[in-house]
Amino acid sequence: MRSKLYLAINIRFFLFYGGIGKKFNLLSSIFMLNNIISHMESIKKILYAIFLIYAICTAVACSQTIRQIPITEDPGLNTSGLVMSDSSIIRFTAERPLYSIMLNGKYLSSSDLATTFVDGQYSQITENMLSVTYSLPAQVPGRWTGDFVFKNTGQDTLILSNFVPFGEDRKSIYITGYGDPGLARACLFRPGFRPVRAY
Repeated sequence: MRSKLYLAINIRFFLFYGGIGKKFNLLSSIFMLNNIISHMESIKKILYAIFLIYAICTAVACSQTIRQIPITEDPGLNTSGLVMSDSSIIRFTAERPLYSIMLNGKYLSSSDLATTFVDGQYSQITENMLSVTYSLPAQVPGRWTGDFVFKNTGQDTLILSNFVPFGEDRKSIYITGYGDPGLARACLFRPGFRPVRAY
C-alpha cells in the first residue's frame, strides 16, 4: 500500500515538475492577454487617432481647390458649376444662383435681380435699395476668393441675414441660420430631414 502511494506521489510530482515550464508559459500568456484586453480601449483610441491622421493627410494631399466660378447673367447672377485647380469641372444638376439672402425676413436670390457688369465688378440692387456688388480680388495661389459688398443706399433700416452661397434649396445640402433672431443657430439642412444643429 505504501509503495503504491509513494509511486503515485512520485508520478504526480514528476508530472508537475516536468510540466512547470509549460504551465509557466501558459500563465505568462494568460497574463499578457489580460493586459492586452485591459488596454484594448487605449489601443483602439491610438489606432483610431493614427487612422484619422492618415485620412486627413491623404485628403489634404489629394484635395482640390476651387479655381473659378463661371458666372452667367441671365437674368441675374447664376452659375452652373465649379472649375477646380486641376481644371476639372464640377457641374451642378441645374443652374444655381450665386447666392441667396434673407432681406427683411424675405428670401431673395441673386437670380431674381438685374445685373450690370462694369470694371470687373457685378452690381445688383433690390427694390428696397440694397446694393450688392461682387468682384474678384487678386487671387492667391491655392485658393479662390470673391468679395461681396452689401450697402444700404436707402433711408430705411434693412435686416440682412442668411447669406448662402449657391442659394437655399430644399433639394440640396446647405448650412445657414435657423430660428428666431435671438435664438438662431447655424443648422445643417438636408433633403428629407429636419434641420440639425451645426457646431
